Amino acid sequence: MLIHYSSSGGFANLRLTYSVDTTKLPQELAQELERLVNQTKFFTLQAAPAISAAGGLPDMMQYEISIQQGEERRSLHYNDMTMPEQLRSLQERLQELALEQRSQS
Repeated sequence: MLIHYSSSGGFANLRLTYSVDTTKLPQELAQELERLVNQTKFFTLQAAPAISAAGGLPDMMQYEISIQQGEERRSLHYNDMTMPEQLRSLQERLQELALEQRSQS
């Protein structure tokens, strides 16, 4: 499974990215990410409605999660207001991994 995560925005305009091929991860982490993706039903989630960050919410974070599993590929774009609850655990874990990767650079 290929996963790409990016986020940007907030007061500090924090930009994070994380890309990974789960076949190259330690087995425990790969299984955790695959479980989170499956729990979210990522490939059947509805796309978020467009809400502009310019509407009085300059600190709103924007997120993109793209996943390829076999021949299936999908990219979803959300912000803090439009992210479905079932996607939050995956987003939070990918954010943690992005921060870990950044601190090791």
